[in-house]
Amino acid sequence: MCRLSRVFAHTDDDPVWDAALVREIREKGAKIWVNSLSLSGRFTLCAWHDDNRSVTGDPEGGWGCLLERGAGVIQTDWAGELAAWLAQKQMR
Repeated sequence: MCRLSRVFAHTDDDPVWDAALVREIREKGAKIWVNSLSLSGRFTLCAWHDDNRSVTGDPEGGWGCLLERGAGVIQTDWAGELAAWLAQKQMR
C-alpha cells in the first residue's frame, strides 16, 4: 500500500518544503503529493509552480520545481503533457 502525505505550499519559503521534513516523510515510506492545478490565477496550492506555468513554457519552473522539492505524486489537469515532459527528461 502506498502512503501519501499531501502538501500545500503558498510561498517558496513555506515550511512544508523544509528538507528535513521532506526527508522524514520519505523515511516513513510515504510519497509527497502536491496539487499543481491552476485555480483561476487567484489562489495557489503549490507556490505558483502550477499547471499554468508548466504548460505555458516553463515546465522546469512548474513541475520541475515540485519534483526537486521532493514531490512523488503530482496532481494535474495536464497528465499527458506532464507524462511527455517526464519522458523527455528521462524521468518516467
